[in-house]
Amino acid sequence: MDDYNHYHRNDVEFGELGAIRESALAKIRNLGCPEYVESVLLSKQLNATSTHAGYYMVSGRVDNIKSLFNAVEFHEYETGNNQVTTRATCDGDIHGLWKDARMQACVGFLGRLTDFPNLRPIAQANVAASSTSTITPKTLTDMYGVPTASPDVSNTFSQAVWEFSQANTQSGQLLTMQYSPVDLKNFQTHFGIPLNQPKVNALGSMPSPVDNNIQGCVSSIDPTKPSGTCLEPNLDLEYLTALSNENTVYETFADYADMVQRIVGFDSKTKVLSISYSSDETLSAKTNMIHICNEFKNLVSSGVTVFVASGDQGATNGNTGIYTPAFPATCPFVTAVGATNGFQAKTEVVASSGDVNGVITSGGGFSMIFTDSTQFSYQSAAVKNYLQNDVGGSASGYNASGRAYPDISAAGVNYQVVSGGKLLLLSGTSASAPVLAAITANVVRKNGGKGFGNINSLLYKGLTQQKFFDVVEGNNLCSSSFCQPWQPTGQNVGFRAAAGWDPASGVGTLGTGNGGYAAFENLLLQNSPAPSGGNTGGRIDTPLVYSLLCILYIFSKV
Repeated sequence: MDDYNHYHRNDVEFGELGAIRESALAKIRNLGCPEYVESVLLSKQLNATSTHAGYYMVSGRVDNIKSLFNAVEFHEYETGNNQVTTRATCDGDIHGLWKDARMQACVGFLGRLTDFPNLRPIAQANVAASSTSTITPKTLTDMYGVPTASPDVSNTFSQAVWEFSQANTQSGQLLTMQYSPVDLKNFQTHFGIPLNQPKVNALGSMPSPVDNNIQGCVSSIDPTKPSGTCLEPNLDLEYLTALSNENTVYETFADYADMVQRIVGFDSKTKVLSISYSSDETLSAKTNMIHICNEFKNLVSSGVTVFVASGDQGATNGNTGIYTPAFPATCPFVTAVGATNGFQAKTEVVASSGDVNGVITSGGGFSMIFTDSTQFSYQSAAVKNYLQNDVGGSASGYNASGRAYPDISAAGVNYQVVSGGKLLLLSGTSASAPVLAAITANVVRKNGGKGFGNINSLLYKGLTQQKFFDVVEGNNLCSSSFCQPWQPTGQNVGFRAAAGWDPASGVGTLGTGNGGYAAFENLLLQNSPAPSGGNTGGRIDTPLVYSLLCILYIFSKV
């Protein structure tokens, strides 16, 4: 053992690595990448198995994988609950450490090589649901003027929610996440919602939902505390089905390597997708994040609208005194959703753990990775206005030229959720994201099942037309751990809400005082262009990906 939590290893077998998919990039058409990469893997005694859409899972001995790179070491890391994972460590992006220049040119994505299972569930338990200041399905329909959900009898489209089946808690312990069909049924019965169980797809070795005969879920950390592994999935599904009674698809993944392959093989009937998990931009390879974001661009270009929670740890993502953007919320082709605290229309403020009884702080800020302004020109004027008028043009500590988030917000504090057979209160941007996804699904139904793709340009257009309730109070200066008066200067860093767009609340919320759902529906139906990933248009060809302890993406000739 090198230290208290990781071991140096060269002789172990490494499995379930990565993937590849064909592309048509002109500059590498003549490289013969698939054949060359396969020959290199074979020479290193590595096994590559095709999954789908050109992705391959690669496995083999760690010392053989290590021989492909310069200055890379492998270690086994032990998590808080005695689970062990093998990962590579290196300085900088591992994509720049290939020994073979041709391999570097051919491979565009590496999954599970340096990435840790760091995806965090964003909701957090609060007190028992007895307070009058809580969110129920009716609270949301009243706040935002959402019409009663009716089933999509035509079965023309579906909405989806993605969960990461293994996610770290704030204490660093690994949970296996799954929803409870029993809890979902009890929630729907309790609030008078038509029964609607989702279709379930679990990738790889992911667990199935808890058996219908079992009352809820039990925490894998503390069996005396029910619902520890069900809180997040239950929250998502209960409010997705409450606000939009569409056909719902529930899909689980182990990590980004699973997710990126699922994007490629996405169900064409699904037009709205909600993702309630996030990671720090600092914890994944830049090349991998760009690759995943480009796949999201391809997805929204087909008409899918993707909502992603902006995070619950403020502008720092829990890193004391350091601006730390959250991915995939920073991807320009998804709609990042923040959280507010408020239970009536036109009363919302930015959710902050610094408030009385505060639980979470809505995430927001500026990306360090996504800096091509042509990909997010839809927000340029709004962000410029904020930087010039509300922070004096200062960009200290963060990248003011990066993609800014969130785009929009919704209520995110004190949701009544049934989990473990009990009525609990949960808070998080993981509540606000599925709420906006469900509301958008209702508009898709009104549009005959035709999706809208990336709606960000419309959101910022709606801002100029005063379609939203402008959240001007609150800030995201705190994390759940650091928001105390005694904290040293500079540790509580973040942004304050302001008139117009701001990196604490986005363009605001659907507040009924400004038109609510009706204005949002009109904005999408009357102004929506053909489905598009953004201003650049067209499909982005991504390199073929092989997976070595991660996923490799290789460029192929056509």
